[in-house]
Amino acid sequence: MSDRMSPVENITFEGKGNESVTQFLQRVKQVAFAQGRQRDQEWLADYVETCLSEKALEWYISLDEDTQRNFTRLRIAMVERFRSSTPVNIAPAPAAAPPPASAPPTPKSSFLSYPPAPVPQ
Repeated sequence: MSDRMSPVENITFEGKGNESVTQFLQRVKQVAFAQGRQRDQEWLADYVETCLSEKALEWYISLDEDTQRNFTRLRIAMVERFRSSTPVNIAPAPAAAPPPASAPPTPKSSFLSYPPAPVPQ
């Protein structure tokens, strides 16, 4: 068996308004997982750099070195910078229906309703 890893997938992120930064970051993590690098902060950050172009690369170059080298920091910075300004339309969750009138009351915890066991003599 060879020690070489499979070729890394080429994905790109330009920082354009129609791109999803969260989908890009999810894809980065999937590639890292396939490479066995999902916990390697520097590898992930270096890989992100190779995927950036256009506005996203220009922005990346302006970041401090600590952010560039740490995927957790870089991910937070990317989401703050490139998150979609389009509001997401999320329907509110329906309210829980009350229990039917004929439903028995919910029992209390059984361990609280028993008296203490007698102490053997």
